[in-house]
Amino acid sequence: MFHWMCSNFQELYAKCFRDLETTAVQFLSF
Repeated sequence: MFHWMCSNFQELYAKCFRDLETTAVQFLSF
Protein backbone atom coordinates (compact mmCIF):
# COMPACT_ATOMS: atom_id res chain seq x y z
CA MET A 1 0.00 0.00 0.00
CA PHE A 2 2.74 2.42 0.97
CA HIS A 3 4.73 1.51 -2.12
CA TRP A 4 1.66 2.19 -4.29
CA MET A 5 1.15 5.58 -2.64
CA CYS A 6 4.82 6.45 -3.14
CA SER A 7 4.75 5.41 -6.80
CA ASN A 8 1.49 7.26 -7.41
CA PHE A 9 2.87 10.36 -5.67
CA GLN A 10 5.98 10.30 -7.84
CA GLU A 11 3.84 10.09 -10.99
CA LEU A 12 1.63 12.98 -9.87
CA TYR A 13 4.69 15.02 -8.87
CA ALA A 14 6.35 14.36 -12.23
CA LYS A 15 3.21 15.42 -14.10
CA CYS A 16 2.85 18.54 -11.96
CA PHE A 17 6.52 19.41 -12.51
CA ARG A 18 6.15 19.04 -16.28
CA ASP A 19 3.07 21.26 -16.22
CA LEU A 20 4.92 23.91 -14.21
CA GLU A 21 7.93 23.68 -16.50
CA THR A 22 5.73 24.08 -19.58
CA THR A 23 3.99 27.08 -18.02
CA ALA A 24 7.34 28.64 -17.14
CA VAL A 25 8.63 28.16 -20.70
CA GLN A 26 5.49 29.72 -22.15
CA PHE A 27 5.76 32.63 -19.72
CA LEU A 28 9.42 33.25 -20.59
CA SER A 29 8.58 33.12 -24.29
CA PHE A 30 6.60 36.36 -24.09
